[in-house]
Amino acid sequence: MSRHFKVSEFLETRTPEERAEYDAIVRDSRTTVDDAHAWLLEHGYDGSRHSAANHKKRNFDDVLKDVRARAEMAAAIGRVAREKGAGTIRDAALACFEQRLMDLVEDSEITIKDAATIALTFQRVGLAAWRNETALKKAVEEASKVAQRGGNVESVIDKVREVLGMEAASPAAGEAKQ
Repeated sequence: MSRHFKVSEFLETRTPEERAEYDAIVRDSRTTVDDAHAWLLEHGYDGSRHSAANHKKRNFDDVLKDVRARAEMAAAIGRVAREKGAGTIRDAALACFEQRLMDLVEDSEITIKDAATIALTFQRVGLAAWRNETALKKAVEEASKVAQRGGNVESVIDKVREVLGMEAASPAAGEAKQ
């Protein structure tokens, strides 16, 4: 039996509170292998320091690295979206989606018909997002024109509502348009 399984099996015999305590200890980046092993020994574990080190690495250190990598990726995506626009991220997501869809078809996990249905649904969602983005840009442009002509807050809001196909906020606001 692999040593890291021994630690996992030992932890399964502990109470939920003890497992939570151990998890909290090993998730702390300041916790050393010696600290984790000492906790295990104090709670009746009779395995080696090496098995405790392997368990900590596989179950916590590697997970933490993965979480950090994903956080860095999310930050990079955010930077691209701010620099190039949300459409760039949508296009990249579409390319990833299409690749994954084709992988599923190749691996016979889904049929071509299912893939086509999924792709059509995704396309409709993307088209709706594009339409919303386009409408919002137009609303901002038109509202800016009203504001530059000296329009009041109500007239700017009404212009946004008009461009987006919404009802005016109130009859009084509609009269304030310029």
